[in-house]
Amino acid sequence: MNLPTDLGADSFVLNPCSGTGKTTLMHRLVCDTQGSNKRGYVVNLDPAVMTLPFGANIDIRDTVRYKDVMKEYTLGPNGGILTSLNLFATKFDEVDCYNLFHHSCRFDSIS
Repeated sequence: MNLPTDLGADSFVLNPCSGTGKTTLMHRLVCDTQGSNKRGYVVNLDPAVMTLPFGANIDIRDTVRYKDVMKEYTLGPNGGILTSLNLFATKFDEVDCYNLFHHSCRFDSIS
């Protein structure tokens, strides 16, 4: 995979729906970024993902437990993801540098 040398932005956000290969693409982007010795942070915003084939500098799963949120607020999977994102947003005060985001397809809920 040949990535553009200058994306013209500080962040790269993947936004396709479930099952389209976001995690696979993110894995490749992380490998390519690390291989080119570029500095960046990987932020996982998908509280429902079970495992990631790459490390995340910031991981929503370290702060919010998706299944606990579903139980506590009696929500289904989509409501649990949205509420987890909202709860996480209240704790995501400062991040100086972030480049690569991995998230569920419900990312449009965060502005």
